[in-house]
Amino acid sequence: MWHSERRAKQRFPSQLPIFITDNLASREIQGLTRDVSSQGVFFFVRKWPLEQTRIEIRMALPLGIVPAKKVFIQCKGWVLRVESEGHRTGVAATLEGITFANAASP
Repeated sequence: MWHSERRAKQRFPSQLPIFITDNLASREIQGLTRDVSSQGVFFFVRKWPLEQTRIEIRMALPLGIVPAKKVFIQCKGWVLRVESEGHRTGVAATLEGITFANAASP
């Protein structure tokens, strides 16, 4: 069956470390992105509790985008969808208010 594409922005496949803070539980969860766009991200984690959760996101850009510096994207977002995939969980979330920060490590 054919489904139309609902995404407004093109997504780019990328496997980047991502750190998510769940505002309900105030805990940081580490995951790995599958793809990223200017307005959203899909990432994998071991377990995710709820859809419609407000989150804070920190994600390292690949080395080479900014010479000789490790740069992190920081933003807020909403969990839109949660999908179970065996031993891991896929999460689709929005990206809002993106800022960039230099850091030595996540």
